[in-house]
Amino acid sequence: MNSGRRSRAHGAVSGFRPEDEAGYQGASYGWQRFVGGLERVAAGLD
Repeated sequence: MNSGRRSRAHGAVSGFRPEDEAGYQGASYGWQRFVGGLERVAAGLD
């Protein structure tokens, strides 16, 4: 997020409360690393 703040609707969709920005950012980072690892594994299957 560019502004560091999420809308109320975004929080409802993500499951994080607006005041739990650190948890949201941590989960976002973790998912990016997880998906990146899956892409590397899948690339090795060819």
